[in-house]
Amino acid sequence: MGQRAALLGGLTALCAAGAPALAAAYELQAGVEASFDVRLPAADPSRARVVGAPWIDVGIADVRGLAGTPKLQVARQAVPILQGQRGGSGAGVHAVLPASAINGERIAFPLRLDFALRGTEGLALVPLADGNRIVL
Repeated sequence: MGQRAALLGGLTALCAAGAPALAAAYELQAGVEASFDVRLPAADPSRARVVGAPWIDVGIADVRGLAGTPKLQVARQAVPILQGQRGGSGAGVHAVLPASAINGERIAFPLRLDFALRGTEGLALVPLADGNRIVL
């Protein structure tokens, strides 16, 4: 879980000329900035410790709503976004984090995700950081 997260964006109504008001759609242009700082559990001195490649999952209920390709930066370094969640069977995207995210006994890094999401009927955001800020 991130220590802090901020979602800054704009929500635009998309309604075709002559379409009924109930058929309205939206587009969210947003950027999410977050910071992570996780301390690894104490190592067992009787066993060798192997830390695999860390990754981050981003849950999106319906990825068909993504307009274009999201852009992800970890510690100001562009990181490729891959389909699906790696850590589960939920819908969304994931990215393998660079080795620089692991610093001794910690996994710590700032993150920025820029994306456009289109949808109809509703938009739900579930912030999971210790401190969250959402500005639309």
